[in-house]
Amino acid sequence: MGLIEEFTESEKQRLNWLQKLSANYPDVTETRLLTRGYAEAEKKPDRIIRPSLVRRALYFLVFLVTFISWLYLLWTLGSHRDRAPLGVYLVFVPFMLFASVSFLLVNFLKSYSYTIGINASGMTIRGIFMAWGEILETAIMRQPQARGVARFLVIFQRDGSAGKSDLYLFSISDRKLAAVVEYYKGQGLR
Repeated sequence: MGLIEEFTESEKQRLNWLQKLSANYPDVTETRLLTRGYAEAEKKPDRIIRPSLVRRALYFLVFLVTFISWLYLLWTLGSHRDRAPLGVYLVFVPFMLFASVSFLLVNFLKSYSYTIGINASGMTIRGIFMAWGEILETAIMRQPQARGVARFLVIFQRDGSAGKSDLYLFSISDRKLAAVVEYYKGQGLR
């Protein structure tokens, strides 16, 4: 059994019963297979891939709206003339607080907000450098979720470990990311 098949099986074992029932199995594809028929990557000495500024700004805007709504609900709780029923406050105030904090955390959590540096010598993800000689294979994993598809960059290393990096905030397509990785991997292994 190959690296990708073993990794896919281990990811299937982590699924909960509802994901198994709905057959939301992960799809792991090697980056070299994704680049077939894709145009050449941009030839730059270094390539840094960052999370989408538009997505981060959108999440921050949603945070501001929910936080201001939360403050308004708290303010109207103290006001006697604009007072809504107590049930509204018991439901909406905790929900608005949870939503605003969630959107703020998405912007600043290290698991979502990091850069991927790629050059001819290797890859740097979350400040950890991996030389191309240490990397056996790279792949993109797509995991069906309730509302869309979660995407991960999976790196198989020679020491037997496999690391996966969440591509939630990144707006680069799977094929383009695969083309960039394969281009620099080819440059580094020469």
